[in-house]
Amino acid sequence: RMADGKNVLVLNTVTITYDVIDAEGNTIKAGQTLTAGASLGIGDHRAACWPTTGNITQLPFEAGSYSHRNDDAYDIGASAGSKIFSPVSGVVTIKSFDASGYGNYVQIRPDGYNFDLIFAHMHSPSVLSSGATVNIGELIGYVGDTGAISTGSHLHYGARPVEQGRSKLNPFLTSHGLTLP
Repeated sequence: RMADGKNVLVLNTVTITYDVIDAEGNTIKAGQTLTAGASLGIGDHRAACWPTTGNITQLPFEAGSYSHRNDDAYDIGASAGSKIFSPVSGVVTIKSFDASGYGNYVQIRPDGYNFDLIFAHMHSPSVLSSGATVNIGELIGYVGDTGAISTGSHLHYGARPVEQGRSKLNPFLTSHGLTLP
């Protein structure tokens, strides 16, 4: 259930547009797209949804990436101030600021799991406190551009701790009804 007790049906659609480039940097195919989607009911404790609206700009463990070579995370490009909602029910394990990296960020431990989801580069500190219980669909903050490694207004959405080359985030999302490329 959402924080106000209502059940809601959500349709999540993800479209990734990319170019295929050879080792010399020549574009082989431009404007390739992958699209995936899922509908789900918020109110189902197993539900998960994207935390904000925007374009995926980096994928987990993306080769050649500025920051995701060793990271189980998506970057979602969005306008500064866009709302970030909790895709899960759980407990806030960390609310902090890291000037050299994530800027304002919060970590949430989904109910029944042994890892945290991280939401980083937030405009301001999360509206939640460490130790707070959070419900699916509850506002957790706003998209921003904080921290030294931020490359523009976006949400860094990932899993912690990272196990090298092994995604916890993608299996978590697909087990909750989201089909990913």
